[in-house]
Amino acid sequence: MKKIKEYGFGYDIDNIMEVEEYVWKNYSPDEFKMDVGRGDNVMNSLTIYREDDDEGLNELIECCDGDGDYEE
Repeated sequence: MKKIKEYGFGYDIDNIMEVEEYVWKNYSPDEFKMDVGRGDNVMNSLTIYREDDDEGLNELIECCDGDGDYEE
């Protein structure tokens, strides 16, 4: 079952870029929103309509500093 989830990210730029790439490749643009702060190169938060069992995305998010999972 798909749910809307929100994630916040720290400063681990390389891993955050991997999450961005994964989302762009595996989700349609109408299923997610990436927020990028002024002057930042990568997203600060991600709101996504996703399945909980997307292990690829789960693993990439877990690798990012900040462990941000703001919930729905």
